[in-house]
Amino acid sequence: MLANADMQSELAGLSCAVLVIGGSLDRVRLPALAEGVAKAIPGARYVELRTGHYMSVQTPELIFESVDDFLRSVAA
Repeated sequence: MLANADMQSELAGLSCAVLVIGGSLDRVRLPALAEGVAKAIPGARYVELRTGHYMSVQTPELIFESVDDFLRSVAA
């Protein structure tokens, strides 16, 4: 299962712009886990939103705003 995979070295080797989104209401993948992923990626941006595990279905407007802001900030 991907949740148990050790990907620290792969994450540390990323050199592109990365946005990691954590959901404050997510009980499957706690925000601290998502934040840990962001911390493992050099220069990654972490944002925590008030949403659950199925964030793109539960709060699509929040996801859109976050991704849109991120892409604009990295001139994508």
